[in-house]
Amino acid sequence: MNLKPVNQPVPEAFADQVPLTAWRWWDARKPRDLPWYYTYYNPYLWSWGAVFKFGPSGGVVYGYGNGRGAKPGAPAPEFSAVTGAPEGSTEYSQATLGRTLKVKGALWRYHGYGPCPAARDKLGCDPGCLCITTQLDADPYGRVFAPNIFRFSVEMLDTSGNQIARIGRYGNADSAGPGSGSTGSPPDVLSPSKGRPPEPEIALAWPVDVSVADGKVYILDAASNRVTIVKFEYSAAAECPVP
Repeated sequence: MNLKPVNQPVPEAFADQVPLTAWRWWDARKPRDLPWYYTYYNPYLWSWGAVFKFGPSGGVVYGYGNGRGAKPGAPAPEFSAVTGAPEGSTEYSQATLGRTLKVKGALWRYHGYGPCPAARDKLGCDPGCLCITTQLDADPYGRVFAPNIFRFSVEMLDTSGNQIARIGRYGNADSAGPGSGSTGSPPDVLSPSKGRPPEPEIALAWPVDVSVADGKVYILDAASNRVTIVKFEYSAAAECPVP
């Protein structure tokens, strides 16, 4: 969901690097410094959110609403009352429209997931027309694999919501991985990987969908127009003979 702690709209590592103020469209009444002046919305607040895990007993998000029946030009649908949240609910900010919501029943939250699959909810369509929303997946061990386009990677989370691995680094369609040749010569039609950047090993530009099957992670990169298949290997191994 596109929810974040009220006092921490972006992860700590980005707090001094990106604007923390939301804006919409080309609003000249709110001047912004370059290079942010040229962007008509703050993508970090519109699309950066969190992964929540709920148990079999479920949970409730207070203040969201469902938005059914809304039509262009009609009054905005009513939101469910935040004041109805029971004691112990955790307060979060839906920074795109400056709303405060509360969550009850979440087992854990991982802050650093984007873009969130909430472009068509009643809180308003993403002004960047981000029609390609993300999809995460979980493996048989309960580990969650969540795409994070702001870090050009997929976050691998354990069953308690802790990051245990980061899969991928920034790269584009020209990045072909190890063994693809040097960057000094142009790609060859007969050998497409020749002359392409060999680093990083796993190059991602806009990871949106992740699926896990048969011990492999399948990552759809919308910007590079390809699916990257990642398999796990041991970094170290030892044998212990058993009599």
